[in-house]
Amino acid sequence: MVGSGNGSGDGIYFSSNKNTAKSFAGSGVYLACRITGRVADWNAKLANEFKRWCQKRNVAMSASAQTGFLLSYGYQILRNGDVYVVLRPQTVAPAAYKFRDRKIKVLAVHRACDDRKVRL
Repeated sequence: MVGSGNGSGDGIYFSSNKNTAKSFAGSGVYLACRITGRVADWNAKLANEFKRWCQKRNVAMSASAQTGFLLSYGYQILRNGDVYVVLRPQTVAPAAYKFRDRKIKVLAVHRACDDRKVRL
């Protein structure tokens, strides 16, 4: 979820690779979701633009700054390999409110240990 330790920006992380999702789920569950929004593909050109953006504003290059940069350019999703991040600015107490994003639609919930669907 949203936090400061995220390597590709602040937000909710997804993967197009089921095995990656299962590895993060451990003995829990993973979600099959549909995400929509304007996607930024992280590449050398975008990384250079981000560096200039940070220098112009005199801010440190960090995951939170990267989120701000992408949101300011109208992107809602960052794609970095098979990882997708639905960008959300960092918040102080993310558990203090219910989060609902129209860009994310949960299609199914599966147990990580055996891929069985979980009924909600």
